[in-house]
Amino acid sequence: MNKIVPGIAAAMAVLTGCNTDLQRRQEFIPQAELQMVDADTMRVTYRLARPAPGLAFRRVTDGQRAERWVPLDDGFVLNHGGERDYVQRRDGELFTEIAFDIPATFIRLPQDYSPFMPYKDGGLLIHSGRFQACVRSCGIVEEGTVFPMQLIPGEGQHIILDGEVLTGPVSWDDKDDGTMVYLGAAEPIETDYVVAVVDQALPDDLSSALDELFPELMVFYTGKLGALEDQPMLFAALDRHTEPDGNPSSNSYSNQGGVLPGQVFMHMSGDGWLETAEVRGPQIVGFVSWFFAHEAGHLYQRGAGREFDLKVAWIHEGGADAFAALAMEELDAAPAEYIAQRKQQAIDNCLLGLADGDLRTAQDRGAFNLYYECGMVMQLAADRAIKARSGGAQDLFTLWGVYLTRVKDGAPWAEETFLPLIGEMAGAETQAFAARILDGDSSLTAQEMQAAVGL
Repeated sequence: MNKIVPGIAAAMAVLTGCNTDLQRRQEFIPQAELQMVDADTMRVTYRLARPAPGLAFRRVTDGQRAERWVPLDDGFVLNHGGERDYVQRRDGELFTEIAFDIPATFIRLPQDYSPFMPYKDGGLLIHSGRFQACVRSCGIVEEGTVFPMQLIPGEGQHIILDGEVLTGPVSWDDKDDGTMVYLGAAEPIETDYVVAVVDQALPDDLSSALDELFPELMVFYTGKLGALEDQPMLFAALDRHTEPDGNPSSNSYSNQGGVLPGQVFMHMSGDGWLETAEVRGPQIVGFVSWFFAHEAGHLYQRGAGREFDLKVAWIHEGGADAFAALAMEELDAAPAEYIAQRKQQAIDNCLLGLADGDLRTAQDRGAFNLYYECGMVMQLAADRAIKARSGGAQDLFTLWGVYLTRVKDGAPWAEETFLPLIGEMAGAETQAFAARILDGDSSLTAQEMQAAVGL
């Protein structure tokens, strides 16, 4: 990612007068400027290279943008329709600039990341991908397209982008799914394996768990799947707005997070996180450890960020949950009872979900969680069978190493690549077991699944 520090922001204007198709398409990408108005309001201003009739936004998951983004000029209207968010002048005239004020608060989006994750200590994590926009339509976006962005910090704030602490306005070329950018006063903590920006308001036991566990996870996964090309970043935010899931009457636990290339992040909300370890219960540390073990595992699934059919999300999501179970067992990162409970829960939920249809169509019926749960069962079964066949010399990570090599060599990130590989390394019986889960075989039993994963 190319970064431009103070004084060079003007150089980020969109490209014009170029010969290639990609360079010509850049003329349709506006520059986005983000600046804090107050502690809970972000202003984003889009500047276009030439007058245009409207602006479309690249990431559209629901109608929240039309509800939350307020144009500073009431002569503009932002509409949401189908899979499109589009802003234009009410009078239909062309324009070259439009600005919005946006609540800098967390929102839960379906299978996407919130534009903001506030820190209780005053910081803010920003997902740049939510601010990517195009003149007229984002159908012009292709590989290599960049979205010029600038972030202006407030007084006493700095910016952390790609592991660097930067002061003053910072500009960069955003691309693909965007990146997480930190705005605030916290200093990053750097180790040999990770750069972390952890909310200083987190209770000591949770903060310590992250400080100790994440480097151990990186060592574990590196030993299994090889070193990452770049040092990843870890973000952990405890929301300063206490209600979880937007429910003011609740003070329990809520969380959401995920992974972008080279980044793992977690957003926590609810006053329950601030309770003592005894009140919260020991399983909360296990839950946080599992979450980060899962997301860290994604960093090593090189290629999982590529375009693929959601129907095969059981490969990487189920794989990351299986990675988490195996890593936590190896590192003794949670009580054995907790790990066994997670495995049993996956079996129970998988069987319950398959009663309504096969795994391939889980997304179509709103049961995306099955890709995690059934996928974990399939891959823990493969791990157990591979270990038995190899006398412990190979395991699920060995299978993933072969899979990633085949994908790198041109094989699709798909069932047609992964399922036969289970047969090669874990045996025909285990491949058949996995295929029955994919097919939603009604004869599957809890006892059969328990035996497969070693419960």
